[in-house]
Amino acid sequence: MRLSQLTDKLEYILKDIQSKIKHSKVEGDALIISELNLSIKVYPPILEEKGEHLFLSLNVAIAHPSFYEEIIEAYFPAQADTFEVALQQAVRMFLAGLMSALFEYLEGTESYAFNSSFFGSEKRWGVCEGDLILFNRENGDSLWQHIKGALPRRLGNRPFYYIDAFVGEDGEISANCGINGEYSLELGRLLEKGVEKIGSTGYVRQFFLLNQSSPFTPYPHNRKDVERFTEKAVSLFKHCNTEESYRDLLKSLCDITADIDLACELKSFLPEICAELFYNDKGVKFSETVVLMKGSEEITAYKDQFTSYRWIKERLCRGFESAEFSNDLFRRLISVSATHSVISKAKRENAGAMNFVVQTALNVPSTYELR
Repeated sequence: MRLSQLTDKLEYILKDIQSKIKHSKVEGDALIISELNLSIKVYPPILEEKGEHLFLSLNVAIAHPSFYEEIIEAYFPAQADTFEVALQQAVRMFLAGLMSALFEYLEGTESYAFNSSFFGSEKRWGVCEGDLILFNRENGDSLWQHIKGALPRRLGNRPFYYIDAFVGEDGEISANCGINGEYSLELGRLLEKGVEKIGSTGYVRQFFLLNQSSPFTPYPHNRKDVERFTEKAVSLFKHCNTEESYRDLLKSLCDITADIDLACELKSFLPEICAELFYNDKGVKFSETVVLMKGSEEITAYKDQFTSYRWIKERLCRGFESAEFSNDLFRRLISVSATHSVISKAKRENAGAMNFVVQTALNVPSTYELR
């Protein structure tokens, strides 16, 4: 009965949102705003019952040509005593938070501005801030103040970034902060340190960061291209059975991508991502940064700064979750990773103690450019 109720409510949610957004229309499970070239897909809500309370999550996916990621996925949690009230809260959070920031972004209206440097290239960013969504609280400080100092060093060459920040209190402060859907432990801790006791169940805010640098040089591949290259790269690893074939791997990847920089990233990231997925459930901690070994030079960069990184990771995860890529291939990729070598050595020397953070290293030629 509950699952039927959730599915039936999808049409109600879409029509409710449509009534609040001008010039929108419902097409199937999505809301279309043609004049903005915007598509909003809404999924049946997820519901958990804990005692007398209902916890509901409204999941949405938004697509626009300028996003680069092609789509933004977000969820809006609500807690209430009844199903209907929880739905109303989730829809209100979506409209007042993400959609208010999105409309500012599309209109070019900014709440703040700041500059960053991306490996010698100066960039200007406009910040579009959504309304502060509060739970049982009438006012609150902007979450932006607590993360703005750390963001410039994490930004790369994308035309925009989507930031989703949440602070809650259940005995102690807890926080999440995501960049384009990838949650950052570092940014979450900054929020925890910067926010004092809030006296409520929490608050949330979304931000769009718009790259206003001129001229803007776009990434030479779109997401579908990188996913296709990832599939072919995985196949090459599958047939990489000898030391000679592994030595020739970079050349083979270059033949596929016609891009030495992306070939280097695929060769390094594929094994390291698999190792992180495997060891992350075993208590091992991983850095959010990568060390670029560029000749005698060592450069530290955040994974967020590689346009290809998340696209490669998500395609890899989908392939293993659906069994498109085999468990044997998963183990093979882990076995050739530097992460696996470091952890195996630590276990041998320290009787299993893992009191350090693993950081990925990327060997690149002197001509390599981070994009």
